[in-house]
Amino acid sequence: MYWLAVDIGNSTVLFGVFKDDELVYQWSIETNIKTDVSYYERSITEQLIERQVDIKGLQSVISCVVPDLLVSILELLGWLTGKTPLTVQFDLYPGISLQIDHPLELGTDLFVNAIAAKHLHKSNSIIVDFGTALTFTVLTKEGKLVGVSIAPGLETAVRSLYQGTAQLPKVPLAFPKSVIGKNTVESIQGGVLVGYVGLVSHLITSIRHEFGLDYIAIATGSMTGILPPLDEIFEVTDPDLTLKGLQIYAADIYTSH
Repeated sequence: MYWLAVDIGNSTVLFGVFKDDELVYQWSIETNIKTDVSYYERSITEQLIERQVDIKGLQSVISCVVPDLLVSILELLGWLTGKTPLTVQFDLYPGISLQIDHPLELGTDLFVNAIAAKHLHKSNSIIVDFGTALTFTVLTKEGKLVGVSIAPGLETAVRSLYQGTAQLPKVPLAFPKSVIGKNTVESIQGGVLVGYVGLVSHLITSIRHEFGLDYIAIATGSMTGILPPLDEIFEVTDPDLTLKGLQIYAADIYTSH
């Protein structure tokens, strides 16, 4: 069975095509709430036609943290595939227990990350998602999501500097050779990227001290790999964790009904 997994984030919309539980290919486009839905239609149809995937009858599943886009994308996928898309709903998936004060505040992307981590790794986990926001989700091996820490993502932090100041330029997310720069670009890279190595490392250490040293660290998200010194800190690096979680969610919901 073919699945189309769609993760609508604040910066990008990520698409993944699965054959059964194997991710066959993926692509992404910039999230744009101001454009017509045809912007998304063109991307989906072009990618699927190019790879000779039959759009009609394709089962789709969506995670969305941009409410203004959800209805239009749901309608688009329903029209393209002829099947009602699945959306991530916490109460339909009892395998993850939300041990937080306000469950509806949790992003559905973090929820499906937890589904994938539990299903694939079966360990107490700290899921670090390098996206628009940098999130640390704490999950027990039994599937209890006990809480989240949130910091600005790497791109968000760098962008805030050049958008909020008159003289600082836009800076590429390339890890610097030195923590101290010889020019403005290198200085920002040293301050933000090297600084974030310390932030991520310290938060993982702090979470383990609070919850247990047996928690493995899992890295995911579009910015995974930007900070090479962190490679040895993570037991698992899986940029596709969110898409995999969507497929697992959809397959479980599909088979249970």
